Amino acid sequence: MFPKTPRKLKTAIRLLGSENWQAHTWATEALQHADHLAYPLLLAAASATTPSPRAIYAALILHQLGYPEGAQHLMRLIDRPSFRESSCAPLLRHAVLKTVGTTPFLQKLDTALVQLEQRPDLSRPLAHFHHNAQILLFLRSELPVSLLHRALLVRAIGGENLSIVRLVLDEAGEPNLEHISLVRRDSAALLISSTTQEHALQIFTNCLLHPNPAVQLTAMFGLKLLKLAHAINALYPIAHDPSSPVREDAQNLIRFLNPQKSDPFVLLRPIDAERFARSSLLRASKTQQSELLRPLFPAQNPSERSTH
Repeated sequence: MFPKTPRKLKTAIRLLGSENWQAHTWATEALQHADHLAYPLLLAAASATTPSPRAIYAALILHQLGYPEGAQHLMRLIDRPSFRESSCAPLLRHAVLKTVGTTPFLQKLDTALVQLEQRPDLSRPLAHFHHNAQILLFLRSELPVSLLHRALLVRAIGGENLSIVRLVLDEAGEPNLEHISLVRRDSAALLISSTTQEHALQIFTNCLLHPNPAVQLTAMFGLKLLKLAHAINALYPIAHDPSSPVREDAQNLIRFLNPQKSDPFVLLRPIDAERFARSSLLRASKTQQSELLRPLFPAQNPSERSTH
């Protein structure tokens, strides 16, 4: 028989989430059997603002007992970066997936994206998109690829400063830097966790053909996360285009993805036209034609072969 006195229930609350599994199991069962008597204690425990397994277990029990506050508190807890980055993060992930699921966060993500597609200059939907994207990344959930593809192409009004885009993609900017490229960066990370590597590679490769250089930079960010060496084939057109504002970014990414091979941008580098006449760049060799292609190890003269 489980205790229902206030003192014993308070003891059960203290033992909730204990490292002693037997004590934790006893506390969980005692609170579940107490039902409405334990409700105020569970509510107080779930309202904690500092990361602790007790708060998560209390919210989980409230949900199991049928109280809507359980799911509400789990939503509140996962909203806090301190909980998502704490040692109880795996427990929080399991509890949210078991009770709330990913649907509420996905709906908020979609709503924010629709607003940004209409008014990309608004800061509030940008912040909402980023916040819910971070939660979905934490939950490691698969999302509709079509939605993420839309987010990769979201535009900005009046063009973008590529220096700021690079700062955002490199996570080197200020924490409060609100920029539309933050949405594209989150979408690239979510895309990789939502589909296969080859499918993500195909989408990023298509984004390299987009006329917006900021979108191209985001695609390069995604390719860098994928770390697939054969992705360099899609980067060569940009890397060889002297008019592209992201040419150097493509060259650096090729070096990153394929560090073992000789650098084609050192072997094949532009020639200074003022120092070298154009006619001298390709000229006939003075060497005898028969010597242009010769075996690496010439066959020995039959007369010189050893008879032993």
